[in-house]
Amino acid sequence: MIVEAHAIISELVILSIEVNLNKEFTRGIKATEKWRAELRDFDKKEPLFREEREGPGWFGGDFHIHSHHSDGNHSVCELMTYLQGKGLDFFVLTDHNTTSGWKEKYLLKTMVIPGIEISTFFGHFALINWIGDINWFSLERKSTFEDVAVEARRKGALFSVAHPECIGDPICTGCRWDYPNFCWEIADIIEVWAGSWSERRAENIKALKRWENLLNHGLKVVAVSGSDIHELGPYKKDYGRTYVWAESKTRDGIMEGLKKGKVYITSGPKINFQLMTDKGIFVSLGEELEVDCNKSIKLLINIESKKIKKELRIELIKNGLVYNSCDSFLEHIELEWSDKVTKNCWYYLRLLDERKCIVGLTNPIFIVCR
Repeated sequence: MIVEAHAIISELVILSIEVNLNKEFTRGIKATEKWRAELRDFDKKEPLFREEREGPGWFGGDFHIHSHHSDGNHSVCELMTYLQGKGLDFFVLTDHNTTSGWKEKYLLKTMVIPGIEISTFFGHFALINWIGDINWFSLERKSTFEDVAVEARRKGALFSVAHPECIGDPICTGCRWDYPNFCWEIADIIEVWAGSWSERRAENIKALKRWENLLNHGLKVVAVSGSDIHELGPYKKDYGRTYVWAESKTRDGIMEGLKKGKVYITSGPKINFQLMTDKGIFVSLGEELEVDCNKSIKLLINIESKKIKKELRIELIKNGLVYNSCDSFLEHIELEWSDKVTKNCWYYLRLLDERKCIVGLTNPIFIVCR
């Protein structure tokens, strides 16, 4: 039974389906027993990617990549070589409804984090750092999103909503997130920068607004980007690269930084954003700061924008609204703004180029007013 094939990439497709009602139906389980056994064995073996145990730092990656194990056109090895050439430290392999890409055993410099993109008729979601099978084709349909999220966390994976505002039916079946009763408390991650920002500006702006709304409801969902590439064409300049602060360049290190929201997205500029109290206490992305009500804080911003040749606009967002902004033509930008805290709030930075396209954004820093 095909639940959602998403796409069949070919110049010509001849599809034949035969249904034999006289034959005992085995619920699709026996056909997958061998592959499930292989995955169980794989989970006990060494990872299929090199872990370069470098010290702490910012590591840049892509959270949405497809290989020929689903509707992509290239092997995992080809993707690793290609993305290594683009300077990525890691990427997440998110093939549709399969983890068979982990049978390809290649060790290259670019680290691959296992994943899967579950493609349903009403939305796509990815499990990041997921190795193993998932019974997405069950006829009984007893599993809920909550069940999947609990199982994912038990295995050290995170639940990510992919391109939530992408164009949907009939152009891209299931690509838009259309689950009206979805419990957003179970989501760890949301993809706010899908593909090229200039080409998908409208949907990405909507995704950004959806994320801000979640933050305003107290949900600390981490924002990431994903190129969603399926072939090795030009890696576009305005694909977002997601940087994660990790204590080491390892899968565990990247995942720990991701969980904590120590993340920013950029197509060029390097961003450093911190808050400081009058007592000299610093906090950074993803962190929470307790402040006495009516006390002032400093917002420290440091940006390197060598790749941006024209005007760069810096916007400080507070609870979803622009609190402060400025324009600059400088390659190195240092700003110090201040604010008086009167209630719980959050801040993040947004950078725009001369076309008003976003070229960088951070995850928030949270303020708790006591």
